[in-house]
Amino acid sequence: MPHSAHSNHPHSHKPALIDNRDLRGLRRQVSRLRRFANSKKLDDRICDIIDLKGYSLAVLLNRLPKLPVSVQKRVANRIEDFLFFHPDRGRKILARLVTAIRKGDPICRPHLLAAIADVAARSGERIAIPGDINTEALELLENGTDFVRRGKAVELLSFGECSKSIPTMLRVLQDALTSIDAVPNYLFTETVLFALKRLGGEGLLRLLINPQSRGGLERFRLDWRDRPEDEAQAILHAVQSLETEFGHLILKVVELSDFVLPFVSMIHEGLNHTEKWIRQTSVEAMSKAGKQTDDEAMLRMLGDAAPEVRLMAVHALGNMPASQTGEKLCTIAVCESETYEIRMNALYALFAQKNRTALEALIAAPALTISINARGLAALLYSREEGLKWLLQGLHEIPATHMPEVFHYILEMARQEDLSALIVVHENLKEVSQREAFVALLSRFLQTRAGPSLDAAMEALAPRERAALAVLRDGFGKIDFVH
Repeated sequence: MPHSAHSNHPHSHKPALIDNRDLRGLRRQVSRLRRFANSKKLDDRICDIIDLKGYSLAVLLNRLPKLPVSVQKRVANRIEDFLFFHPDRGRKILARLVTAIRKGDPICRPHLLAAIADVAARSGERIAIPGDINTEALELLENGTDFVRRGKAVELLSFGECSKSIPTMLRVLQDALTSIDAVPNYLFTETVLFALKRLGGEGLLRLLINPQSRGGLERFRLDWRDRPEDEAQAILHAVQSLETEFGHLILKVVELSDFVLPFVSMIHEGLNHTEKWIRQTSVEAMSKAGKQTDDEAMLRMLGDAAPEVRLMAVHALGNMPASQTGEKLCTIAVCESETYEIRMNALYALFAQKNRTALEALIAAPALTISINARGLAALLYSREEGLKWLLQGLHEIPATHMPEVFHYILEMARQEDLSALIVVHENLKEVSQREAFVALLSRFLQTRAGPSLDAAMEALAPRERAALAVLRDGFGKIDFVH
């Protein structure tokens, strides 16, 4: 992230006060920059000149080619930083920025191109980009080593409607994806996607996911019907040259991005892909599309041949309104031919919808695991005290062999002061096997809630109960609150 060009140092020495419209005085201040060998002092002095406002920035750019190369680079860097934070100050000096690129040392170009990109993107006005600046931006994109500034080059090419740069964008994008975990690479990828949408159209976006897509190719041909055929062919050749995992990686970026809606066409293309992992990622991305989510497509993916895709589709339904998908999720939860993971995810999706009514209805499910987890998840949707009381009241309905499945729900809600209620539940369980199974819960409760609050709760118990719990806590395994 660039730093502000302003000098915030209390001891920085500003140049002698001069009229910021005094061209001769400003030129003298710029010429004196060559005297500073220390980069820190040089940066401070450059910032001081910029802070004068008036004609200072214009003079600085005008005189930049006359400075030593090392000073030129520092000046270009500080101007880049300044215009990142103040792009509105760049509109009036855009022509001077262009001239500085043309006449200054090549080492300055990445900084000044980035500055123009920020002015063009954030000043709120449409700015015409000269053709030779597009050429410089294309050179930076192709041969630069810094993905941050290469991203700025992409922005310039997009503003300049330079569609002939698309094949280069695709080649560099493929390189960026090899280290997509790096923040600059990720941001560069987002920038390129927006540029490709603007320059190439929806058909190109679809072809990035599936180069063999007939629908994508037809849309591309439609978008490019009045544009140069040689450029269209170069783009199609670049698309066909992409590596096989390219589409999946791009969809992962879209899925993780804050900007899903502009790329819905890519997601739709992915839903129909032959590769299950691309379909799975597309389902996940579609679930984040908000009002643009294609409900019919999501429901269709529930019948996908790959369980991984069906699992993601079920999870995605949890982000949709209960009125639309609650009934379908209940059907999936009780479907004995479906996998255990998918049926459980149907319960979690209902929980995500806060659909307590549906979860309580599923307590009657024939599969005990579904019934027990539906009960536990429903309890979590009550207030803590009500949910715990409701869950404990129904505990006698659960066979001893399945009782451990409900323990983590109880432990999620129970606090130290609930110890006496847990003891009452243990005493009231009818089956000996249930009481023995419940001892495991008490043991875990004593271990996980150990501390002063638990000690206080134990002190409030009857001596017989305290003694039994002490035996359990110390590891002897069996307790008897009755005798």
